[in-house]
Amino acid sequence: LPATKDEWQARIEIMLRLRRQSEELGRKSEMLHKALVESSSDQIFMLDTNGTYVASNDRVEHFGLERGDELVGKTIDQVFPKEVAPFYRTQLQRVLTEGKPVVFEHDIPSERADHYHLDTLYPVNLPDGTVMVGGICRDITERKQAEEKLKKSEKNFSDLVDNLMDGVAIANENAYHIYVNPRFSEITGYSKDELMNMTGWDFTRPKDRAELKQRMKDRLAGKPIPMHYDRIIVRKDGTEVPVEMSTTTTIWQGKKCPMAIIRDITERKQAEEKLKAANQQLQASNQQLQATEQQLRAANQELITSAKALKESELKFQKIIYESFDGISVTNEEGKIIVWNDALERITG
Repeated sequence: LPATKDEWQARIEIMLRLRRQSEELGRKSEMLHKALVESSSDQIFMLDTNGTYVASNDRVEHFGLERGDELVGKTIDQVFPKEVAPFYRTQLQRVLTEGKPVVFEHDIPSERADHYHLDTLYPVNLPDGTVMVGGICRDITERKQAEEKLKKSEKNFSDLVDNLMDGVAIANENAYHIYVNPRFSEITGYSKDELMNMTGWDFTRPKDRAELKQRMKDRLAGKPIPMHYDRIIVRKDGTEVPVEMSTTTTIWQGKKCPMAIIRDITERKQAEEKLKAANQQLQASNQQLQATEQQLRAANQELITSAKALKESELKFQKIIYESFDGISVTNEEGKIIVWNDALERITG
């Protein structure tokens, strides 16, 4: 049935209300989009295919500008230093040629301090068929400065550790070496490149692994264990080297990593073996000396006993001579009288 005038009027009012609601939603969406873009800490912008800025939010301090509209109409070559602009234009051409996003880092030299940016350029196809290039520019100056400080710190560490007489190795969370000093290579017999693909278990004797794994478990459990201990390293050529090992942790490439320090104690072990042998020899000599001393004491005791017996025999002999009524004398080899009794004096006068 044909609509009445009132029905048409009601339909028109509904259509107008829907249109107003749609326009309001559009304005709100635009406001939210603008608020989202403007509240970003990154610069969000759009370039045409010639590298001219057609839109930007106000995060343009790195260009020495205050507002994004000051950037509109300027080209890449006008806003970037001459040493950066060609590189940036190359990235723009990559997006247009490849049709996919490109992520890259670049710096902006300054008399006061250089700034570092991480940029993402991506293709934008507008409804009318126009091709634009969207972009997000993030200031990573603080991150780059922190990285430079970390690199400098690691270099200072390497300069110091590379000249140590002890071997030093740092491992990642999977126990693979991520740093070794020259001395560590010398002790193990492996090159630096070989060690980068190895863990500490690769030069551990099979019979020692259970003990070392238990030590690791105890450390992770918070049990008190010695920080320094002796162990055996199996060199590349198969020979065994005694080392003193110390374990600790350090910060490497921004992460907490385990660090091992090994010291070749071959000479110390050899000296200990020589000392042990000398002590054993000394102990044997001491035991022999004690046995000799006991023999001397026994011989001395025999002499004392013999002397005592001789003295008693001599006294008996003298008593016999001096108490005898007969004249008795004793002569030496020359025939001279050396002992006589009183009876002999009386008889001879």
